[in-house]
Amino acid sequence: MSRETLANDWIREASLPSGTTPSILFAGGQFRIMRRRQILTTVPALLAGCLGGGDSTPSATTSSRTPTPSATSTETEQPYDLIPEEPASVTTAEVREQLAARDCSTLTDLPTTCPGDDARLRVSVSPTVGSLRDDAIEFIVENPTDEHFTTNYRNWKLRKWDGTKWRRLAPLAIPGGQDRLAAGDSHTHRISTVADRVARDPDAYWATADVTIGGLGPGVYGFSYDGYFESTPDDERAVAAVFGFAGKASPVRPTDNVSRVEREGAELVVSEEPPADDRAEFAVSFTDAKPDARLLSEHAHQLAALSNTLPYAATEGIERVRYVGNAADVDLAATYLSVVTPDSATRFGFRDLVFETSSTD
Repeated sequence: MSRETLANDWIREASLPSGTTPSILFAGGQFRIMRRRQILTTVPALLAGCLGGGDSTPSATTSSRTPTPSATSTETEQPYDLIPEEPASVTTAEVREQLAARDCSTLTDLPTTCPGDDARLRVSVSPTVGSLRDDAIEFIVENPTDEHFTTNYRNWKLRKWDGTKWRRLAPLAIPGGQDRLAAGDSHTHRISTVADRVARDPDAYWATADVTIGGLGPGVYGFSYDGYFESTPDDERAVAAVFGFAGKASPVRPTDNVSRVEREGAELVVSEEPPADDRAEFAVSFTDAKPDARLLSEHAHQLAALSNTLPYAATEGIERVRYVGNAADVDLAATYLSVVTPDSATRFGFRDLVFETSSTD
């Protein structure tokens, strides 16, 4: 991390003038070979917390996850089935038990200040476990020293514990810039979730204080950002905390912008019917091979391209789901997958599914 631009360990961050959207300098793999899969008839529930899943908020949101049936389907029969909902609600006590084993310092590779640490900065989080439907988590950093702490309040990272490791969820991209936490001052990030919201742009989570994320489920999360003190600019350090959400996860469902669902043999075509000059396609092809990386439900919730393909996997005989949508949504899917999974990943696991992706302009 330099003094001018704070480093991002997963995203290549471009320092740009205020109000400028950064270019995305990376992309996930674009071409995959389709393989036949066994017909999916049941999908076991994903265990909570484990794999089995100025401020701004997402520039487009969804308030309903029920797609409009294709005009070619009958009133009594739709050409698709949707994957089952998530498991039963997870209680506060269960989340607290999961939290007890998590060490805040493992969230970053830098020297890290966690709640309760005797350090130059003081960190607190409240509540430790919140309700998915009612609560926001407050992550507070205080600077009791006599010098300012330089950081970037948009350069935060939200992760979820998947049962074996921390998984990146958000943000999708980070703008350059600097903020100063003055001597004797404090700063608060408020993290909250809504059931039905997808990101439509890389700047969806450019928030310096109020961070609203769509589709978080119950389990253990970590929040962090980093910076340096004025007198020791080469001594980078992080502030972090772990916390949890209790409650019931929202099901992964298509967005309410879906206007048509049609079956073409072993392929299901899901369309938002965007303008022809802003149209692109994103397809998931199911395979029997082992996945290179697995996705959490929270990953699928973030993007229209995933929310409008993966839920239809329960349809009998379907080997491929093709989403026809806005080009920005398709581009964002490749970008996001390249950030939250290893660069070498070409096959992705989600619940009992394994799929490969392809996209066209």
